[in-house]
Amino acid sequence: MPKSYFQSSPLAKADSGKSETKAICLKGTALKEFINKMANLIIANGLIVAYNNQVYSFDGKIYKPLNEFRFNQWIFQEALKQDVLLSMHNCQSVIQSVALRCPIFNGEANSENYTVFRNCSVSNSDGQVVQYPPNYFATICIEANYLQDAILYHPITDAFLNTICGGEPELIIRHWEFWGYVLSSDARAKVIPFLYGSTGNNGKSTELALLKHLLSEGSVDNMPMCTLLSEFGKNRLRNLRMEISADEGEINLKSRDIGYLKSFSGHDDMTANVKFKDFVTFTSTCKIVIASNNNIGMAYSAVDPAFTRRLLTIPYPVCIPKEKQDPYILYKLLEEKDAIVTEAFRHYLKLKARNYIFTDCSKYEIPQPMYMSPLNPEYDAVRNFTSSFCDFSDAETFTSTQELYNIFNSLYAGIFKDITGFSQAFYLVNKDRLKKDRKRHNGENIRGFYGVRLNTNN
Repeated sequence: MPKSYFQSSPLAKADSGKSETKAICLKGTALKEFINKMANLIIANGLIVAYNNQVYSFDGKIYKPLNEFRFNQWIFQEALKQDVLLSMHNCQSVIQSVALRCPIFNGEANSENYTVFRNCSVSNSDGQVVQYPPNYFATICIEANYLQDAILYHPITDAFLNTICGGEPELIIRHWEFWGYVLSSDARAKVIPFLYGSTGNNGKSTELALLKHLLSEGSVDNMPMCTLLSEFGKNRLRNLRMEISADEGEINLKSRDIGYLKSFSGHDDMTANVKFKDFVTFTSTCKIVIASNNNIGMAYSAVDPAFTRRLLTIPYPVCIPKEKQDPYILYKLLEEKDAIVTEAFRHYLKLKARNYIFTDCSKYEIPQPMYMSPLNPEYDAVRNFTSSFCDFSDAETFTSTQELYNIFNSLYAGIFKDITGFSQAFYLVNKDRLKKDRKRHNGENIRGFYGVRLNTNN
């Protein structure tokens, strides 16, 4: 965007001003003409634009909600460079004149065609670099430079990923893909990254803090899940790149909650309730990231295969001992931020070319139903029973429901009222690993499951 007339950005740090100045105070017609001249130049250079009934100013790369105090300071300094001394009231008159006549952007902010970095914009389709896309309105950018070097150097980041991934190359690649996707403006993968580790001290907090530092101020939020899923939570997603729900303990989702999360992550058009204002409609492009060392629970009636398919598990298999943790690791990682964001974006481009198929890490993941089932004593007992007494290594093995229930009931008497409740819970917890069926035996149809064998040696 051209800005040739002015020597600085409205959001740049204001000059302190000279102790001696030859600036003069204009009056009458001369003052009105100067105010009008300043307003015209601001408009012509695209420094002020209206969007969603709010005025934004251009900082050289993205638009931010107008900070009138800072803009007044900037106008004052620009006038001084022309030997004109303006009062606060005069500066405010310039802003008012601009606000009444500035262009209005009617499209979608942060369109998914480009991702904006501090030094350029990059096409999400082919990686082509442009200085600033035409007719593009960005309020979010990656706070680092995009490098065009053939080889990138980020040894501290490599060591960090190697540690938290246990040296597993597939996991390391999945982390790069996750970083690239959430930093980009693209939200068409329709996934909900779920950062999961059974223990603490596994690197999740550092990774999330890094991602937050790599995105512009105000583009990442940390709403608790209860706030996100509340009546007014939707509206807060409008101008976000990433929403992080982290370290809340166990999360129990109901049918309505799952519907909301599907809409948030599904690139859907949403209507949101704004407190004391009219409803607003927007396309959801914010990435919802859940991080926990605990389970995600769903009421049995709410279990939705479409939702579970959207969960992109980012496993954390390593617990880092306290004595081996570097308290300054975040600051060291940020020293490599240009190389990090470039590497991540290159992985994103490869991911998009594969139609958003993330690197397979299934051998490092626990089965989804083990961390996605209702959080209550009944299902906790089934999970414990499954871990201790069930073998899923042979898909052809058949075990009757009655056999399973008899052993379970001898250990957890009175947990379920009858065998039907146990059967439903056992299937929900283990449905990815077995098949519910019947088997003919001695002239009877025996209800049970293929793919599970009882192991009573424990």
